[in-house]
Amino acid sequence: MLFFEKSLKLLEWNGRLYSITPEKIPVCGNRQTPEEKCLPKMWVKEIEFLNEDAFSGLITYPTITIIENSDFSADTLVTYRDGG
Repeated sequence: MLFFEKSLKLLEWNGRLYSITPEKIPVCGNRQTPEEKCLPKMWVKEIEFLNEDAFSGLITYPTITIIENSDFSADTLVTYRDGG
């Protein structure tokens, strides 16, 4: 998580961070993760939940997250595995 936290801290104004992380990172419940400590001033633009077979031969639950260091301009777009 240190890499993710450092990436958010280094993100310039109007800059975007694209990341592939395990699904449990954006939906981790009650504990506040390092990225959540930084996010109140950033816009989570999009979260896409990929199919568990996104990486051949591995069972994973990845998400692609796009975070923008800017004023909030819209709701977060969330794409689930079923397309919803």
